[in-house]
Amino acid sequence: MKENITSYFGGHGYSVECTYRLKSKRSLIHKIIKYINNDEKHIPSSSDEYDFDISPIVDVFAMNFILTGRSESFYYKDPEIERLIAEEKENQYFASEMKNFATRLINTDNPSKPNFLYEVTKKEYYERCIQILDRLISVLPPEATSVIEKYTEQKESFRKVLNFIEETMPDEDILVDETDYPTEGFNVGFIRLLDSFYSRIHDKLDLAVLTIQVNSLFSNSDLLEKFGVQLIDFEEKRTESGYVANFIHLSTPYGNIEFQLQSKSQYIDGNTGHSAHTRMEGKEIKGIKIPNPDDSEEVKKYKMSVSYVSPKFGIAMIDRLKIDNVILQELGDFMNYVRVLRQVREGEDLNAVDAYAAKLKSISNRIFSSSGSSMEISRNDILKYLREHSFNDKKDLEGPSL
Repeated sequence: MKENITSYFGGHGYSVECTYRLKSKRSLIHKIIKYINNDEKHIPSSSDEYDFDISPIVDVFAMNFILTGRSESFYYKDPEIERLIAEEKENQYFASEMKNFATRLINTDNPSKPNFLYEVTKKEYYERCIQILDRLISVLPPEATSVIEKYTEQKESFRKVLNFIEETMPDEDILVDETDYPTEGFNVGFIRLLDSFYSRIHDKLDLAVLTIQVNSLFSNSDLLEKFGVQLIDFEEKRTESGYVANFIHLSTPYGNIEFQLQSKSQYIDGNTGHSAHTRMEGKEIKGIKIPNPDDSEEVKKYKMSVSYVSPKFGIAMIDRLKIDNVILQELGDFMNYVRVLRQVREGEDLNAVDAYAAKLKSISNRIFSSSGSSMEISRNDILKYLREHSFNDKKDLEGPSL
């Protein structure tokens, strides 16, 4: 994948990460029930006459391709890419101006303990907050109505403060104070808004570049053709919660696979931000009461409950010292569970989850048997695998229709 990107654009500095997961039992059962309930209206009076006519579940095994780094020197002649490049440059210039303003709000000489400064006027501060909120709204997809609504409400609250200042103190340069720098909840002030903007200004171009590359990869790969992998369809997904991803569905000898293509910030937002999966029905997971490790029956029930709600996660990374090799890391039972617990919605307190995880970690070796594994796969390993008779047998079989 890294070689494909580099050769396609003629530059270096690209970094793509891949995470994958096997759907949890709870999530799979929930989806099957939902499918059946959605199709109930089509069931005739005699069940003997009925055949289910529903779409296959394509995300039992799913993967994320995440573009975590992109060379600034790449080129591409597609008009849409050129438009996104121009838009990104304009936003970078604006972000640079806002960053200069931020140096008048906070002293970061000691990064571990930054100090707020009070050297700008209230009028200037709230004008800048409104400007950056306007830009934040402009970089969001129009489908992200709930996020746009929240930013719009915040902008209106800043506008009211600014109007009050202009009406009651038109000729006074009142400096900001502690009341202008809230640090909790959604109303977090200029610094947090600037961080949010910085995280989003590359999203559109990153996702467009990644999508071109992945489509090229699946359309022109001799290896994938030998594996019997075929592209089924492509779908853009944009939701009111702000979730953004491009989906690719593949048919393989082992069943269908779903790929989600995202920028780094889109991936983070989909796990712990406004569009976190835990906002969806049946997705939220709370920590199960930790058992007494000396009580075998408690431990057994706990492990069954954890196994029921936990997907199995893995991470694939290019070996930076040998780009022909891929390092695969499969997480153990403890990390699988903690990973899904940490997918809390933005604004929620993560301290309780961290405290739970720390307590569980201290006794995890007395509860869980699987601690994860890692391995390295080279191109030669793949070619050898393709030559194996066992794979050819699977390739001739029709994949499962889940």
